[in-house]
Amino acid sequence: MGSLAGEPVTDKSISAYETIYLASVIERSCLGDNVELDFISSHFKDYGWSSPGLTEAYEIILKAKEYGVKLDHQFILSQPRVALTQARLAELLTSASVSQNLEFYRAKVLVSKRSDEATKTAIKISAKARSGYFNFSDEIASLVGDPPGKRKALFSSQDLVSGSLDYLDSLIEGTLPKGMKTGLPSLDRITGGFHQTDLVIIAARPSMGKTAFALNLFSKMIFSGSRCAFFSMEMTSQKVMNRMISMNARVPASCFNSGDFSNEQIDRVTAYLKKMHSHTNFCISDEMEPIEKIREKLKLASQEMGGLDVIFIDYLGLIPVEASSFGSREREIAHISSELKKMARKYSCVVIALSQLSRGVESRTNKRPLMSDLRDSGSIEQDADQVLMLYRDDYYNKESTQTGSCEVIVGKNRNGETGIATLMFKPGLMLFTEKPQTFN
Repeated sequence: MGSLAGEPVTDKSISAYETIYLASVIERSCLGDNVELDFISSHFKDYGWSSPGLTEAYEIILKAKEYGVKLDHQFILSQPRVALTQARLAELLTSASVSQNLEFYRAKVLVSKRSDEATKTAIKISAKARSGYFNFSDEIASLVGDPPGKRKALFSSQDLVSGSLDYLDSLIEGTLPKGMKTGLPSLDRITGGFHQTDLVIIAARPSMGKTAFALNLFSKMIFSGSRCAFFSMEMTSQKVMNRMISMNARVPASCFNSGDFSNEQIDRVTAYLKKMHSHTNFCISDEMEPIEKIREKLKLASQEMGGLDVIFIDYLGLIPVEASSFGSREREIAHISSELKKMARKYSCVVIALSQLSRGVESRTNKRPLMSDLRDSGSIEQDADQVLMLYRDDYYNKESTQTGSCEVIVGKNRNGETGIATLMFKPGLMLFTEKPQTFN
């Protein structure tokens, strides 16, 4: 996963990059796609645009977001302008890079933004040093992205009571962030969705569909606007994409091995890829690498996407440990699961990790998994906020009356209920859907 930014941004070029980026945001909004409008309004508030005219254009974009109106040419032309000249306005309304180039120009402006932030930090540190107030450890912490005081480790009684009152007010008013939905209502009704800092484990025996289930969630969350990173230790990025295309375009996965597509299937695949092309809120890594390397890639992904909402790891048991001194695989897994939980807290996001269940399942008459079936389970069970286990009766019982069904067993839910959500699974398409309702 290389940098999208490429060569350094110069003063001479940044104005052009900013103009095309803002024009592309306007273009997408005119087409009804407001994902980038949400991104720019939340991530560039303190950015110093290279000219007063561009600053004014950005303020107009913020105004459209605040008013909840469509950011189109008519709205822009209706706004009072001082620094935004007629020539610059015409440039904004006619210079849009077609949507597929937006990611490139956004990355260029983000490089400029980081340079601007670094300059401000240097000035701030210099002023502190001259004033005699300078704590080396604190300043270094702020430079590497962990500013002191960002999150207090110890809270006074006054802080706790005041914070609880604020929380209750927000809860009553409905302004608290809701759980992140999976796109599968029967599962969301049990779990309440996923929440920031959650570590979610998806566990199953081989061939039960855990990767397919994770990719269904990955796909749904991308289209809901969440910024997602998928780390595959088993498949190449192309195979991951093939599975996503299969489930979304409703084209059998076997076609991607044989190359035998009908014209209708090709049309569906092409339509889906065009739709995906406009989404810049996801990335995929397909290398088997230790947790330290995963952290490095996440830092880059977070910078390029302006943050992360969901991280997928497929799967936990394949993450190698460098120069292991843990003495056993169980201790290695304990280290990995602990690090994954730390990732969720660091990025204030959801980490979804896949894990295999032990062979003990196969020796029982009832094959439904239990929490104790988690391989090297002690640490995983302890660190996880939610544990979801998959069970397909027709996999074990060829005469099953539950053909096509998959139970998602919520075995642990730290902040909610446990239970079973019954979904439909179509192996040929790698697709999970809601079970059709029946009425008597």
